[in-house]
Amino acid sequence: MITQPFPTMALLAMLAFLGMAVAAPYSDIGLEIALPDMKTVYPIPLEIMIRRDAKIDTKFEAEVFNHNDETVKVLKFGSFLHNDDVALKVADVFYKGNPVRFLGVTPLLNFDKLDKRQFITIKTGQSIKVKFNVAEHFDLSQGEDFTIQMSGSLPIADLGSTNIIGYIPYGSNTVRFSVDRRAAEQTRMKYLRRMPGIQRQNCKGDRIEKLRESLSQCIQLADEAEEEARYGDAWRLDEAFGASDEKTRQKVAEVFAQAKDKCKYDFRKVDKVCPEYYSECLSRKKIVTAYIQEPTRQVGYCDNFFTLPVMPVKCHSYDSSEAWGWHPSRAGAVIHEMIQLNFRDTMGVNTTLDTEHGLSKILALNPEQAMRNADNYDLFATHLSLNCEAVSPARRALDHLRTKPDRVLKKEREDGGWFVN
Repeated sequence: MITQPFPTMALLAMLAFLGMAVAAPYSDIGLEIALPDMKTVYPIPLEIMIRRDAKIDTKFEAEVFNHNDETVKVLKFGSFLHNDDVALKVADVFYKGNPVRFLGVTPLLNFDKLDKRQFITIKTGQSIKVKFNVAEHFDLSQGEDFTIQMSGSLPIADLGSTNIIGYIPYGSNTVRFSVDRRAAEQTRMKYLRRMPGIQRQNCKGDRIEKLRESLSQCIQLADEAEEEARYGDAWRLDEAFGASDEKTRQKVAEVFAQAKDKCKYDFRKVDKVCPEYYSECLSRKKIVTAYIQEPTRQVGYCDNFFTLPVMPVKCHSYDSSEAWGWHPSRAGAVIHEMIQLNFRDTMGVNTTLDTEHGLSKILALNPEQAMRNADNYDLFATHLSLNCEAVSPARRALDHLRTKPDRVLKKEREDGGWFVN
């Protein structure tokens, strides 16, 4: 077993970069952005030490250390800290440097539905431990020369609250390991036998109609967003993706075109896609809106999905403490999941950003990252449809410089002119 040390200095450098990322797009015009009054990062990332089990070659223990001067309260639900028997991605596993196929689910969470049981606190100078078996959720059929590591970030809350106020990064050492192929296959089969079968039919009553309405709205949102990406004002692209050059326009438009096609396809067979076949809604807890079942590329819609409005009740904004300034909707969730499916088909699950949530975080992504993060597309499409003003304080300060009306301008393809919807 070979381990590599935790890259603390690299992560600290990353934090410094993220602190500048939001202001960068406007620095050339002499404006500084007043960031929202929320804690986006703790000074020091969580350190994770991965250790391999002495007896089972696919089982690992991760010890999470808090080196900050204060207690950290993190959301464990939907992360490697989640202690239910759910097929979540807890680590990154590689075979000869290439990502190993993940066989679990990727959930879409609704931060409006959090309660204190879904958090865990790590006191200053202390640590917590979690154990997991990578053979349960990864394809280890190659049998040798694997590496495992953990990196990302966890949502955080104040000690007396369940409102998400920011995030804390984490990183780990890297461990090299080999496995017994037959034993790994047996572990996977044992896990599948342990999973509960479907005990209920969650697509009943008005749910098919709600999903049909959501898919119809997805088609409309994606169509408008594709058109805006190709021909509309640059400021919406700059805000959501950090760039508005021709290459960015083309890429964003293509993503929305593919999402529109996926929504059309599911709309035609809504009675088949509505039932939740895999019982992966993370057990009757209401914070999971939907999930992607990675091996089959199918979307499961959970109970919480059907309680949401079809469109956000208001624009996403820094001014709200609700769900970190984010207002979930059924149409937004469908757009999010369809774009995630597109990313898996074109880039693979390990190259997408599935956990970058909250306005302060997604708007701090660089253009390359933003175009791989589904929430940025959700922001672009829903804010366009709702005719929202710019989220960024600096962007709003520039509104008086705009030369076009604050409505959607589309290029009329017949004669090359412009018209206003």
